[in-house]
Amino acid sequence: MSKLTGKVAVVTGASKGIGAAIAKALAAEGASVVVNYASSKAGADTVVAAITAAGGKAVAVPGDVSKAAEAHGTIEAAIRNYGRLDILVNNAGVTAIYPSLELPLEEWKRVLDVNLTGVFLCAQEAAREMIRAKAGGILNIASGYGVVAAPNRAAYCATKAAVAMLTKVLAASFGDGWISCLPAQRDRPTKRTLVKERRSILKQEGKDQEKITTQTGHEEPWRVELIKEPSEGRRARNQANQGTRRC
Repeated sequence: MSKLTGKVAVVTGASKGIGAAIAKALAAEGASVVVNYASSKAGADTVVAAITAAGGKAVAVPGDVSKAAEAHGTIEAAIRNYGRLDILVNNAGVTAIYPSLELPLEEWKRVLDVNLTGVFLCAQEAAREMIRAKAGGILNIASGYGVVAAPNRAAYCATKAAVAMLTKVLAASFGDGWISCLPAQRDRPTKRTLVKERRSILKQEGKDQEKITTQTGHEEPWRVELIKEPSEGRRARNQANQGTRRC
């Protein structure tokens, strides 16, 4: 018998990517899965088809988790279809990549609504069922961007940092030995990733005479700095390095 046989899970934002992978993994361990999606019905149906083809149970359920009624409907779908709820994976998330001075307010609100409010609403609805049953687990997908100051991701970084703290608060509030609330780190960016991102932005802005370096520190875990280098100096350095090989 598989580890999760008889259990029921809800995975938000499960029509693609990490959410889809989580839904399939839970089903492979025996859980019946509610595959939540906001807009991609085709994607959710594909995930459900893959689960059922492998002998599992799943149902696709639409719902914008940032809206209270639809968050409620997503959790209620587990009870309606399978009679219980044991696991909630708050995976649904969006991003907005803008320079901080140009980030539109509506985009800021959109990211907060889905990434933070959506997590809270679904956790709140799920906890009501889990407290009633005196059992359950809530997994909130956070991110390395919650501890990394990545350029042009103000809204995303802020929400992922908030999700980590919210998870601690929920564990203290709902736990009481009945519910486990855990933050999951999804995508900790490397220094190379941040440098690549910033170089791409500079290229788009036509600032090709700058190079990027990254530093790490104890108080500020990640900081990206621009170091300007005159084109003459860059050419001289490149000429000096010609014929050399770094190991």
